[in-house]
Amino acid sequence: MPIDQELLRQFAEDGSEAAFAEVVRRQVDFVHSTARRLAAQDAHLAEDITQRVFADMARKARALSRHPSLTGWLHHCTRYNALTTIRAEQRRRAREQKAFAMQDLTVPPAEISWEQVCPMLDAAIAQLNSTDREVVLQRFFQGKNHREIGNALGLCENSANKRIERALEKL
Repeated sequence: MPIDQELLRQFAEDGSEAAFAEVVRRQVDFVHSTARRLAAQDAHLAEDITQRVFADMARKARALSRHPSLTGWLHHCTRYNALTTIRAEQRRRAREQKAFAMQDLTVPPAEISWEQVCPMLDAAIAQLNSTDREVVLQRFFQGKNHREIGNALGLCENSANKRIERALEKL
C-alpha cells in the first residue's frame, strides 16, 4: 500500500484523481475531527474547514509529496483554516447584528432613542474620509443646498450632489 506522499506525487505528476481520493479517504476523519474540535463542535463550520484543507492540499500536492510529515501539515493547515474561517464567521455575524440594529432604526421617529442613535451616527460619520464627511455635515447638519456645498468645495452643483449620494452610500 503506497504511503500518502507517494499518492500525492502521483496526483501532482500524473493528475491521478484516484490517488488524491485515497489520500483524502485516509485523512478525512483526522482533519474533520480536528476541525470540529477547533470549531466548538459546529458541524457545518467543520465541513467548510475540512473542504478548505483538502483544497489547499490539492494545490500544494507537489510540495507535500516531499514533506516529512503530512499529518503535521494537515493539523497545522486545519488549525490555520479554522482560525481564518471562525474569524470570518464572527465578522459576518457582527455585520448582521449591525444590519439588524440599523433595521431597528426604521421604527417611527417617536420611538427612536436618540441616546442610542447619536453615538452610532457620530461613529459612522467619523469613519468617512474628510471630503465625504464635509459634504454630509454641510448638507444634513448645516442645511446647505447642493450649490452652496459645490461652491465651498470648488465643485459644480451636480458633482456635489453625486458626492453626497456616494457619502450616504458609505454611511
